[in-house]
Amino acid sequence: PDMYVNPLFPATVKEHYTLGLGYQITPKSDFNAAVTFAPSTSVASGSGVNISHGQTNLQLMFTQRF
Repeated sequence: PDMYVNPLFPATVKEHYTLGLGYQITPKSDFNAAVTFAPSTSVASGSGVNISHGQTNLQLMFTQRF
């Protein structure tokens, strides 16, 4: 419940969207990318502190197998 949200750890994300793709360059190497978007949400804690949080993450990965 929102009244127990800790202002020092605002884990308030309620929904998120993800997209990922990959491309095999050779049989032993590939490139992958992923993005995650969590729209900003706001809550009021039990102590009356208003907290808002949102984030966007981007990952780029290259893999080389030996």
